[in-house]
Amino acid sequence: PKLTIVICGKRHRTRFYPTSPEQVDKTSNTKAGTLVDRGVTAVHKFDFFLQVHAGQQGTVRATHYIVIILDENRFPSDNLQQGAHDASYLWAPATKSVRLVPPAYAAEWVRQRARLYLHDILPPPGSKESAMDEAQIMRRAKELWGAGVHENLRGSMFYL
Repeated sequence: PKLTIVICGKRHRTRFYPTSPEQVDKTSNTKAGTLVDRGVTAVHKFDFFLQVHAGQQGTVRATHYIVIILDENRFPSDNLQQGAHDASYLWAPATKSVRLVPPAYAAEWVRQRARLYLHDILPPPGSKESAMDEAQIMRRAKELWGAGVHENLRGSMFYL
């Protein structure tokens, strides 16, 4: 299958403010569905800011989507932007649109869960335990996890 790789950046300092009364929602933020794809985006790269969700409180931050080097599908920008917007309504635990597309949310949940599993095995850099070699790390993992995931959970997405 062909791939298009998009980075979803949510940790940035870019903010957007409404410039006319028609663009304001009830919390004085830009309306949900605001797309910015020129002016503050990169000149030679394909990137855009998309604010799909409505703000609850404070200033809303749009998600910065960056299409990196690999774009085998050659999606037109409008299709990719509309797809990101539409997908933001598909996150099952939410009843409204969410800030990130669901695959990015799922990846974040998996990352957080993996960090918890690895916390006791991979200590912070600089600590005496961080000098463990690969064999010691494997021994420690077997001590903590034994045979791994319980048989009833194998093949399921238990980490979500």
